[in-house]
Amino acid sequence: MKKLIVSALIALYLGSCTGNRAVEMAYGIAFATASADTTVTIASTAGSPQCTISCSILYATGAGAAPRINRTLMSSAALAPILSAYTEDGRTNSTASRFGPKMARQIRAYIQTRLEEYRQMAAMYHCDTAHADSYGQHISVRTEVAEGADSIINYVVTTHMQTGEEADQAQTQVINLSARTGRQVALTDIVIEGAEEQLLHDIVTQMARQMGTEGLAGLRAKGIFVHEAPYVAPNFIVAHEGITFIYNIGEVAPVEIGDIRVTLHQKNIRKYANHREIL
Repeated sequence: MKKLIVSALIALYLGSCTGNRAVEMAYGIAFATASADTTVTIASTAGSPQCTISCSILYATGAGAAPRINRTLMSSAALAPILSAYTEDGRTNSTASRFGPKMARQIRAYIQTRLEEYRQMAAMYHCDTAHADSYGQHISVRTEVAEGADSIINYVVTTHMQTGEEADQAQTQVINLSARTGRQVALTDIVIEGAEEQLLHDIVTQMARQMGTEGLAGLRAKGIFVHEAPYVAPNFIVAHEGITFIYNIGEVAPVEIGDIRVTLHQKNIRKYANHREIL
């Protein structure tokens, strides 16, 4: 029986859909996507639980800032579980035209690793078929790009992970990229030194307003920032209308509240913007 399970997993894995195609443009930089989709069953019997994995990762193509953008993506924490800082002959590959096939192989390796983990659950499942619904898994990783303020490309990574009957745990991670240099734009590139306290105050005030309450005390009464001191989310989108700070599901609030996104608009940020042309 174990051989049948392994054979089914391998057959379905080899039959997964993979590909590369051009999809988007941002500030004159073309992005293509490397993708793979796989569905496997935990056993060979009809109606067995399934594991579905779908990945679609954008990468920059062409010359200019594209190679540097790809190096930034490879070293980012947001894509680390998939890309694993791919290196070749001890050096990070930096040729944009060659990056697509490398990324596709990384995606396939990531999927294979997750399938191996899922396969190890087979023996447990055969002893617990009465709870079959607990063994289904769905993993989805999607990326998109958008044009933000001052030639900043918002590279957004959205991960959905659902196990059994648990609620979908969606997570959003943002990498703000300079279209000019390809480097990641940090908050310290935007906000002047010493403005962190005022920035945090503005975030807490706006978050409380969105939640229909007042101040930190009001937020804590709703279960937000109960177990930690308030902080400026390191996860943010630099858009034309301002900066949106993202606190993912379960990060600072009960899961049922969902993610919390706080946007500080241009007029509120200009007073401590490091480079006023950014906003």
